[in-house]
Amino acid sequence: MNDFDQLQVQHESLLRRQLAGEDITQEVQVYIKLVQEKSSSINVTGERDQLRANLRYWANYIYEKNNSYPNIDLAPASVVSLRKSNYLRYKIFLLLLLGLILIGLFITLGFPQKMYFLAFSIQTPTNTVRIVSPTWTSSLTPPANSTPTASLTATPNRTPTMTTIPITSRETATLTPLSADISVEISTPANGDWVQPETIFRGQYRNLLPGWSIHLLTQPLSKGGLIYTLPNFFIVPEGIQSGEWVIETILGQNQDLETQETYIIQVVVALDESGRNALIESESTGVIKIPDGIIPFQALITVRRQAFKNISGVRMIFSQWFADNLELVASLPDGSDPVQITHSPSISELEPSISSDGTRIAYIGRRRDINRNPIYTVEIIESNGRNPVIIAPNQDGVIYETPLWSSDDRYLVYSIGKTDPSSGQTKWSVQVYDLENQQAVITYEDKYSYRYPFWIPGSHKLVFNGRIITSGTGGFLIANLDGADPKSVEVFHDSPYYEEVQPAISPNQKFLSFMGWHKNEKRDIFLVDLQTNKVSQLTDNNIAEFLPRWNLDGTAIFFWRLNMVTGNYEICSYELAAQKLSVLLESQEALIDPYVGQIKAYLPIVP
Repeated sequence: MNDFDQLQVQHESLLRRQLAGEDITQEVQVYIKLVQEKSSSINVTGERDQLRANLRYWANYIYEKNNSYPNIDLAPASVVSLRKSNYLRYKIFLLLLLGLILIGLFITLGFPQKMYFLAFSIQTPTNTVRIVSPTWTSSLTPPANSTPTASLTATPNRTPTMTTIPITSRETATLTPLSADISVEISTPANGDWVQPETIFRGQYRNLLPGWSIHLLTQPLSKGGLIYTLPNFFIVPEGIQSGEWVIETILGQNQDLETQETYIIQVVVALDESGRNALIESESTGVIKIPDGIIPFQALITVRRQAFKNISGVRMIFSQWFADNLELVASLPDGSDPVQITHSPSISELEPSISSDGTRIAYIGRRRDINRNPIYTVEIIESNGRNPVIIAPNQDGVIYETPLWSSDDRYLVYSIGKTDPSSGQTKWSVQVYDLENQQAVITYEDKYSYRYPFWIPGSHKLVFNGRIITSGTGGFLIANLDGADPKSVEVFHDSPYYEEVQPAISPNQKFLSFMGWHKNEKRDIFLVDLQTNKVSQLTDNNIAEFLPRWNLDGTAIFFWRLNMVTGNYEICSYELAAQKLSVLLESQEALIDPYVGQIKAYLPIVP
């Protein structure tokens, strides 16, 4: 029996022991090291692929036990497989024969100079951008970064009149306002800035009447001179005729957003509702001149925006393996249109969850110390993958898990595992972090472990896993942060027939989903009707399934699993009404921790 066959026999023996309910953590660790040692002498591609699949399976087993992924790289093959040697000799023979034929042709016919010339005349194409300047009809040209104001001629006791001026003209407006000293200026962004799709414009206004409104017009260079009104505007409030104006707007929509653009921005003022409506109508269609009844100011700036993809809407985010770590990816709930959110080679992002406003993602960060040991943090990042902030820093011997937002985004809850160096045992507790006050406010702990917290939707009540004394099995406890005694816990649900972990309450609070197993440790997804207390088993197979999460309308449960037959990681959904299980995504590399939520983000398109 060769090395590969021996390793397969040991793999199958470990599988049988696992299904029998044994704790084989140490044996699995020994097996992983043995495979790595013997893999250098195993050269057949199919056999090495099978060993990789075995190691991925057992690495997940170790992760579930210790919350750390072992190194599972195979050693390089030491020699070329004898079973491939004839094929390699045949390839070498063909290459030598082809070379001899080419040399013979060159000697007989002479060197093909024309072909040589053509080969080196080919020029590498380059991407060029032709920028067309706007067709200003006036010779008046304000300097860069300037914010000139409209020239006004005051005529006492007369109604103001307007001169309608296209944005493609820099002539001066002649008005008859109540005050000759009215102005609107842009302070940020500055002329020439690169901006995000969602940009906040700020500036100062002077002597505007209450009810007048400040708008931003734009002339995108790609639109051939058309003028568009940007979404949103600022209405001058009663009693504040001078002050700061702020407009949060969007530069680019739909497919236009996915190409780089340069915008000329101008400030205008509408005097009444009809003027505002005329501007609003030009948001999507564009016009060739400013509508009547609008005061244009020559506060002109140019800003630039790179290409972005708008992923706002209902998305499934998950962790996916790229090269040497796990990154966050967002797809549509059916697994289509996947887009990578994070690009951080020094950190793996695990177990993500989305804030209710869609702008932030909480996750577990896993880095490696100088000895390649994993260290863990709890972090929050903007949904566009920028500006990570550490909420709970790494501590020696501490593991963090499953961060989740409360419905109002006030709190973040997560599990903390502390490992005893002498025994190697990990004790778990549940901690709540107050995001308003930026501090941990309460920790739930017991002589037994508390783990896997989940917020009851629309409340500050927590459900988490713990040991139930009456049954002696794992069940679920409940605590209320807003109760008279926030640290008090009660039994929420328990079944003496299952070990119950990883709870998830449906959005309507009528159902509880969890991952459970029988004595043989076969891990499946279950559903509890909280009104009748009826328990239903949704999956029943030899595939280990983990971390159930609901979609937003409570019609489906999402989870991930490791297929013991194929060795693939799979992200799945289970539709309750149709009783339908679907595999949405699968991969030989890690593909874990799905979470469905409403996200709001623009991701830069990396060329």
